[in-house]
Amino acid sequence: MELRPKARSAVHHALFFIDPSGDARRRDGRDGKAGIRGMGFRPRQRAGAGFSSAAFDGSDGLGGHVPGATPAKLPGDLAMFLPKGSDVVMQTHFHPSGKKETEQAELALYFADKAPEKNLVAIQVPPAFGFTKMNPRPIPAGEKNYVVEDSFTFPVPVDAIQVNGHAHYICRKMKMTATLPNGKEGVLLDIQDWDLDWQDSYQFKKPISLPAGTVLKTRLVYDNSTGNTENPFDPPRQIKWGPESDDEMGSITLVVVPKYKRDAQRLTDAQSAQMITGVVQAVPGAAEFIERARKTLLNVKFYDRNKDGLIQFQEVPAYSRADIFGRFDKNKDKILDEKEQPALQTHLDSLTGGIPRPKR
Repeated sequence: MELRPKARSAVHHALFFIDPSGDARRRDGRDGKAGIRGMGFRPRQRAGAGFSSAAFDGSDGLGGHVPGATPAKLPGDLAMFLPKGSDVVMQTHFHPSGKKETEQAELALYFADKAPEKNLVAIQVPPAFGFTKMNPRPIPAGEKNYVVEDSFTFPVPVDAIQVNGHAHYICRKMKMTATLPNGKEGVLLDIQDWDLDWQDSYQFKKPISLPAGTVLKTRLVYDNSTGNTENPFDPPRQIKWGPESDDEMGSITLVVVPKYKRDAQRLTDAQSAQMITGVVQAVPGAAEFIERARKTLLNVKFYDRNKDGLIQFQEVPAYSRADIFGRFDKNKDKILDEKEQPALQTHLDSLTGGIPRPKR
């Protein structure tokens, strides 16, 4: 994917999504103007109460564009998966440049010779660009050394392909390390002078083998003092997590290929579970919401609408059918019988397995 914006000084970033549902096409122009206003659009996600990771396996993401990024093809025979019949949606975030701007970007797609045989999965640490870490505690005015740290443990062996970081103005440093099960530690990304206007992705010269049990650790440092010349506020003020340019966020994303294709879903499930756990810790009332979900969307019996003991294809919401039946309908009869339902329930349980139930 390559984006060439015309109004470069006003384009903060752009994200590219796969929309197999047609939802964006239906919403386009409802307010009398082209496109969809705001940053709330996300394609309908797969099973798991609407939670999803940033996977390049056809679930929702095709990457994005940030200032300073240079287009680079994936190495070897790797490619991102674009399902037949899907729409590609571009979400662009603009910020004021001080003058009237007109934007008409060019978006290029470079196609592989054949459909990809391997799954690419993007693991973001912390997930959701740091929402679960920064949302509960905004960065105080004058704070010179505000630190965000998080980790992720690989449940399966992978090969690391590329890495990139993202933050806004007052981030100064970011680092990601990988600690192998034998205790050996390696540095995957180390930026000592972060610059919002020069973001890029970095491909490793050779894939880096990371066995199951490898721990990714991310450390980001922010400077919200007058000594930081990149600070958008003078005098400094408290800065919260958010999508605006003068808000803050931050994470490092590692793109990996599972050693075994069957393990791609385990990876995305593990990051989804990490995200849910973080939301419960950061957002008041989230634990109660998850508890309600355990009784509805996270309970296999919820889908048995006619109470006949079977889950029919039509009983499952349209946005979850392909995922649920593709993974758990072993005999492909579009019915989940009593033998097939326990595997689905185990999957749903795994999404909230580490989250304690609310105290009564």
